[in-house]
Amino acid sequence: MANKQYVKKREIVATVHFSDGSVVEGKLFIEFGTRVLDLLNDAHTFIPILAEDGSIQLLNKFEVVRVVPHEQK
Repeated sequence: MANKQYVKKREIVATVHFSDGSVVEGKLFIEFGTRVLDLLNDAHTFIPILAEDGSIQLLNKFEVVRVVPHEQK
């Protein structure tokens, strides 16, 4: 039985810069047909990211200054 709540997403490798100068690199997950900008402007306060070290972190969007998506091959 398929999960009707599941939304298929794509991975975006990106570098996220914060207001305190810290940086996190990892994978953001966005719905097909949307952009990183749409993720930043939605109603959710936090963005999950799979960091390079394998940890899952919740990023507070109000502290994000810049998101730089990496080129996808």
